[in-house]
Amino acid sequence: MTVGIGLVESYLLEKPDNLKAKRSVINRLKSKLKQSFSISLAEVDHQDVYHLCTLGFAMVTGELGEAQEIIQKILNYLNRITEVEIVHQMVEFENYKLT
Repeated sequence: MTVGIGLVESYLLEKPDNLKAKRSVINRLKSKLKQSFSISLAEVDHQDVYHLCTLGFAMVTGELGEAQEIIQKILNYLNRITEVEIVHQMVEFENYKLT
């Protein structure tokens, strides 16, 4: 079993001028990511900053290669969309086996 986690800090390109507008952008993005990739996802930092967003996500797969592929697809998606520009990203994988 492999657990894959990611942390992505992004600049919001739509430049919301209040937290309600920011939440609207982030909620749309979170919904798209959850539907497309079946991941657990949350905004984990910069909740009070209008133009920044840090999303954390996690998944469990049977194989390391599968987790790597899914996370790469998530990062590719985030790099393609026009709502955000990735400022920093971190990815980690942990393998577990029963003994």
